[in-house]
Amino acid sequence: MQSGTLRDPPLIELLLSLAAQRANGRLECGDGRRKWTFWFEGGRLSATKSNLKSEALESLEAKHPDVGPDELARMQGVIRVHGALRAIDGEWSFTPNDAPPARKPVDLLAACWSALGDAVPDDLARARLAGLDGRFPRLKAGGGVSIDELPFPAELRAALLDLDGQRTLADVLDFIPTPPEVARRGVYLGLLAGVISVDEQGASTPKVIVETASPRAAEAKPAAPPAEADPELDRLRAEQRRVNGAANHFERLGVAWDAEPAEQRKAYMRLAQHLHPDRWTPSRRNRRRSPTPCSPR
Repeated sequence: MQSGTLRDPPLIELLLSLAAQRANGRLECGDGRRKWTFWFEGGRLSATKSNLKSEALESLEAKHPDVGPDELARMQGVIRVHGALRAIDGEWSFTPNDAPPARKPVDLLAACWSALGDAVPDDLARARLAGLDGRFPRLKAGGGVSIDELPFPAELRAALLDLDGQRTLADVLDFIPTPPEVARRGVYLGLLAGVISVDEQGASTPKVIVETASPRAAEAKPAAPPAEADPELDRLRAEQRRVNGAANHFERLGVAWDAEPAEQRKAYMRLAQHLHPDRWTPSRRNRRRSPTPCSPR
């Protein structure tokens, strides 16, 4: 059995670490007067329990007479998660491989996301991300939680899907097209759930491998028929040369270095849409051919 205090680590970090580790067992936490119990199976929150009358089904039925039993059970689980997250002082203990008496699954990730900024103050996210501005976040695959399971707004999810370890956390937070606190909460939850990792150094740009052939091989190889001109492909190639030849991110985006963050985010989204592969439609004669890859590094 493992045990600790609710301050180190904060309970939200403990809950999400159990989800990321696909844990099985019973987590008990409380401050002596209030007590909550959470059962995990494969990292999923499969049942909850508390000794608070305000969190009992009878109390919830009285407050929400028009809500059905399934929705009441879901609501009860979320309320218990939020109640436990509000507890600052207290202790916790985890007993591995303890099965629940009855299963009433709760979406732990959604409950934690809705708790951020309310039951979980934003100070926790700021403290967790403090000192990481110069590091490089990347999307992490193969963990117990995938980014598709996180209940993020579409624009936040799209921005996090682009994390490749080549931009600093400060740049990432500036460019995410959401309010700053939403961007911070998204990165914070992704870190706790093991969806995002942070590197000390940025990822290197893959080197371009140029294949060379001997003069004889070149002579023996029949010449390929000239490709049909494609204005859209030519435009993308020209844009690729411009982006790859830019001296910095601001030149790539076409904005001044001291432009407002909102203007920079808009420029980033314009560039992303402008270079999206779906924007290119090959001409009829070239549709059966494989298009030449054309994307900025």
